[in-house]
This record gives sequence, structure tokens and C-alpha cells, in this order.
Amino acid sequence: MNSHLFSTMKSSFLRLVLPVALLTGSLAAADLSATFNAVAKYESGADVTPLRQVEQGVSQSAHDASLRRQLETELIRMLGAETTFEAKRFACQQLAVMGSGTSVPALAELLADTNTVGIACLALANIPSKKATEALRDGLTEARGMARVQIINTLGNRKSALAVKALIAQTYSADQAVVDAAIVGLGKIGGKKAAKAIAVLREEERPACANAVLEASLRIAEKLAGKGSRKKAAALYGELIASGHPLAVRRGALGGLLRLDPDGGEGRVLDVLRGSDAALKPVAIAHLATLKSPETSAKFGRELARLQPHEQVLLLEALAVRGDAGALTTATESLKATNGTVRIAAIAALGHLGDARTVPTLAEALAAAKDAPERAAIEQSLVRLRGGLETDRALIAQLRSKTPEPKNVLISALAKRDSREAVPALLEAALSPDAAVAKSAFQGLARLAGPADVAALLQKLIHVELSEVRPAAEDAASQALARMPELGNRSTLALDTLQAASLLEPRCSLIRLLPICGDARALAAAKTAATDPETRIADAGLRALADWPDASAWEPLLAAYQQASNDAHRALAFRGLTRLASEDNARVDAKLIERYRLLLASAKGDDDRKLVLGALAGAASPEALALAVEQLANAGVRAEAELAVKKIAEAIKDKHPQAAQDALSKLK
Repeated sequence: MNSHLFSTMKSSFLRLVLPVALLTGSLAAADLSATFNAVAKYESGADVTPLRQVEQGVSQSAHDASLRRQLETELIRMLGAETTFEAKRFACQQLAVMGSGTSVPALAELLADTNTVGIACLALANIPSKKATEALRDGLTEARGMARVQIINTLGNRKSALAVKALIAQTYSADQAVVDAAIVGLGKIGGKKAAKAIAVLREEERPACANAVLEASLRIAEKLAGKGSRKKAAALYGELIASGHPLAVRRGALGGLLRLDPDGGEGRVLDVLRGSDAALKPVAIAHLATLKSPETSAKFGRELARLQPHEQVLLLEALAVRGDAGALTTATESLKATNGTVRIAAIAALGHLGDARTVPTLAEALAAAKDAPERAAIEQSLVRLRGGLETDRALIAQLRSKTPEPKNVLISALAKRDSREAVPALLEAALSPDAAVAKSAFQGLARLAGPADVAALLQKLIHVELSEVRPAAEDAASQALARMPELGNRSTLALDTLQAASLLEPRCSLIRLLPICGDARALAAAKTAATDPETRIADAGLRALADWPDASAWEPLLAAYQQASNDAHRALAFRGLTRLASEDNARVDAKLIERYRLLLASAKGDDDRKLVLGALAGAASPEALALAVEQLANAGVRAEAELAVKKIAEAIKDKHPQAAQDALSKLK
């Protein structure tokens, strides 16, 4: 097909389909005027649909020159006096994306108004036509104060040589803000004329604009380096690095010199590290990561002792990024540093650099660690070590060794590495006489133990003697049981272990695990335990019933509530009953409503009723709403009842509008 014919057909197609698209939120090319008339009246907070339509049109116009011209014409119209400021700003935002030289005269008129100079600059900064530079340059004549600064900043950002002469003239303005902006703008533009003007300003040494001159000089040097004028760039950087200049300028100059050095900056970095100018050392150290020589890490590692502790930390971090053998050697040697911060930096570096072979080194450091932060850093590095399974096995071997480091840190690292291979070693450590080690072992097993490990884990649980370890042991057994897919298998293991256990505390622990099993046999065991004459067994049984995962525990828990011998057990059972009721809220039926009614009638006080109302609010039915309405008469729970009424009424209003309306009317 002829390309001209295709373009004509495409334009016609857009004109035909876009009016329809206008109804669905996109721009109709055939009705631009109507859309832009709405834009012209736009104020902040009004309907943004016309704006979104224009934005879509601008996006479409990227491949449609005809639509692009139409849009630009309408956007220029938006810059007129009869439109709102918000419309003008929106038009400038769009012209910044797709404007051409055609837009420049209208935008230039906005430069004369302090209220619109900023939005005009936004558009002119991005229009590629040299007319935009000329308009900005001409606009300097009338602009004053911050308006002039805005125009100058825009000229600098355009980086057009056409603006250099005008900006040079502004460097002698009586307004210091204008002077500074012009100087920085010259630095952004660069080139021979701008560089010469900045050189003159350096010679003049005007204190008021010294910082702007230095910033511009740094930019000029960067541009010279980028264009290959290495000698001129190096000379200028050499001036800027002198002491007395702002630190940011000096460091920027050093960075430039390092990039220009034929050896990649290696010699200069060495000179800086051996020198007395501490302010430049961080830049020199950071540059180490870019050096190519394989000997770099070893060479600069030998400089470590010359540096202050905070500089040693920076050097270790830089060497870690390099990741070579020399860096590993330096980090290992630095573990013996007397400064704790340096040791921690060395530890962190080893975490990045090391593998299985590093485990004994870090273990030795762990044994010698001076405080908790250092031990935490070692654990983090052990977790980060490369080497996968080989490193895991090295950690396991270290855990089983007789070395004196805190074994709980090794256990924690293995768990965080998700090392399933560590499970047997953790089971061995679970009954350690060291409470910290035993607790860490169970915490690791909670994360790592699978269905095949449950039987062994339950055996460890019943042999726990340290009371501070038991909660971690129960949690580990609970999580491992939960990973078994079949409830029956869970129940068999737990009940067989319970039957074999003779000591009181292990039996209580196993009873508390019964809700994880969740089947009829486990429920029967929990019910029996709740009525046991031994107080602690009965307490564990009641807690198991209160934590039961479904409503099958309702009747035994209700019986326990009604027969409770103390307030603590009564409150525990009541909370459990309320929770069980709430978990059936998704399928409200007569039985559930009756349970809520029973709970409200059995409540011992307002706190109980508030608890029930909170659960009842999730039951979306007219019957639940009626129960909530009944509680409005109780002053002690009026607020909670109102919330329940509102929530239920909102949930059922579509299916039961009259019931919802009647209930809400009672709130007035």
C-alpha cells in the first residue's frame, strides 16, 4: 500500500473512532475544541477527565503528525489570558513533551509575568528548537529577581552555546543570586567561551561568588575530560583540588584526576593514602574497586596499618567489593585488629568474600568476640558465605566440634541458611545443658524440621528439662506437626507420644499440641484432659479446647465454661467459644445465631458482651442484626453495639434493605 495513502487512512480512522473513545475517557481528535474548552476552565480539584483525554492524545500524537499539529495549536490557545492558571500550567507540561518552535512565541509571552515564568521555563527547557533558547535569552532583558534566575537556570539546562554571551553578561549583575545562577549555567554549557569566562572569574577571586565559580569550574573540567582534552582537564582539576576549597569540589577534582591517570589512578591513590590530607582519603579508597591490577588488593591491604580506624573500615569495604584473594587475606588478618569497628568491618568483608574454608576462621573469631554486636556480625557473615551445601557441612562440623565458640550462633546461622542437612545436628543439640544452645536448636528446628522429623522432635520435647527451653520446644513441634499433610498422622504421633510420656510437664506440652492435630481422636484426648484431676493437665486441656481450629470443640468447651472453677478458666473458655463462633461467620445459620444468643446470655459482664459484639459484627444476616440491636439498650456496650449494627446493616442492605434501614433508624 502507498505510504501516503496509508497515513491518510490512519488519520481518517483516528478522526472517526476517537469521538466514540471520548465517551470512554480517551481523546476525540474530531472534538478537540470541546475538550480544550473544558481544560481552559480547569481549577485544582475539578474533574480531571478532560486533562487525561488530552494526555492520551499527546501520547497518540507521537506517531501522528497531523494530530500532533492540532494538539499543539490547542495547547497554544490554552496559554491565552482567558484560561485559568491551572490550564496554562497543564498546557506547558504537555508542550514540554511535544512542543515545537511553533509554541515558542506564546511561551515567550509568559516569561514576562512572574506568575507564569516558571511554567514557561518548564516547557521551553525541553523544546529542541533554537528559537526556545533565543526566547529565553531575550526574556532576560525584562525579567528581574527570581524570574531571571529561573530563566538563567533553564538556559543552563539547555546547554546551548547560543546562551553563553548572555550568561556572561549576567555574571556582573548586582543581584548575587543572578550572578551565581549565570556562573553555574556557564559551567553546564561548557565550551571554549564559557571556560574562558569561568577562568576570568577565578582570576578575579570575587568572594561572593567563589563557590559558584568552583562548581562551574568542576563542570568545565568534566566536560574537557569528556571531550578528550585530558591535559587541560587535569590542570583545572589540579587547581580545584587545592586545600581551602569546599570539600565537595576537592573530592570531585580528585575523582576526575583518578579517572584521567594513565595507570587508572593506582599511584595517586597510594600517594593520597600515605599523605596527610584525610579529607581526600575516602574518595581514593572508593576508587580501589575500579582498579584492574590483580595485585591491587594485596598492595593496598599492606597500607591498612597506616590508616585511622574509620579509614580502615572504608578500605575493607572497598576490598570486599573487589572480591579477590588479596582482599580475603587482608580481611582475615584484620580480624585481629584492636579496634572493634575494624573487626566488624573485617567480619562483614569475609561474609562477602568467603566460603566453606572461611567457617573455621569465623568460628575462631566468634570464640574471641568481645560483645553482642560482634557476635551478631559474625552470624550475619556465616549466613552470607558462599558455597551452599559445602559451607553448610562445614558449619555442621564446627557445631559438632569441641571448640569453645557459642554454638547457638552457629545453629542460628544454619537455620537462616535454610540448611535441611543440619536437622540431625540440631536434634543432637536440642537437649544441650546450655539453655541458649538448646533454645536455638529448637528455634532452628521450628524452621527446618519436616514431617519425617516429627517423631524425633516429639521425643526431644518430652525430655526437655530446662523450663526456659520448653516454649521453644513446643513451638518447634507445633510447626513441624503443621507441615504434616494428614491430620490422622499428626494425631497418631502426638497421642502415641503422649501415652508413653509419664512426666507432668511433657504431658502438658503434648496436650497443648492437640489443636494442631485437629481430628476427633485428638479432640477426645483434649476433652479428657480438660477434666483431669491434676490442675495443670486440666489447664492444658482447656487451653487446647480454647485453641481448637474448628467448631467441633464447641460442646466440650461450653461444658468446660459452665463448669469452670475459677475466673481465669471461665474467661479462657469464653474467649475460645467466641472465637469459634466468629470463625463460622461466613456461613451464618440458625445454629450460629443460637450460639451468639447463648454467649450474650452467658456473659458475666460488659467486657464479655463487648467481645461477643465484636465477633457478631462479622455475621452478615438479619438475625445477627437483630441480636446487635437488642444490645443497644445496654448502656455499658452501646458503642460496640452501634458499631456492630452499622457493620451488619452495611453488609446486608442490598438483600435485606428494610431490615438494615429499620436497624439504623434505632441509632438516631
